[in-house]
Amino acid sequence: MTEKAPDISNAEWEIINVLWTQSPLSANHIIEQVQQSKAWNEKTIRTLITRLYKKGLLSREKQDGVYQYTPTVEEDYMKYEKTKTLVNQLYGGDVKSLVLNFVEQKELNEQDLQELHDLLEDLDK
Repeated sequence: MTEKAPDISNAEWEIINVLWTQSPLSANHIIEQVQQSKAWNEKTIRTLITRLYKKGLLSREKQDGVYQYTPTVEEDYMKYEKTKTLVNQLYGGDVKSLVLNFVEQKELNEQDLQELHDLLEDLDK
C-alpha cells in the first residue's frame, strides 16, 4: 500500500482487532465480542463500526438481510503505520532511539536481545 492508513482511535482499534481475529462478522457479533472485554453500550459500538466503514477500513456485504463486516486493511500494515507515527512523534523518526530506550529501561529480556541480534545479523547477509 502506498497510501497512508487513516488514523483511528483506541476505541476503533478495539473493533478492528475483533475483525482481524474473525471475519466476516455482523454488527451483533462484533458487539458480543467487544462486550466480553469492554462495558460499552451497543449504540457506541455500532457508531464505531460505522466510522471504520466510512473511513474505508471495513467493507460490508449483505447476507440474508444482515451486513457482514470485513477489514479492508491488513493488521500488520495498520500496526506499522501506527508505530511509524508514534516513532515520528516521540523520537523524531529515529527508530534506534526507540530501541535504545527499551534496552536502557530494561524492557527487553535476554531472549529479546538475542532475537534482535539475530535479525540484525540476517540483514547483514
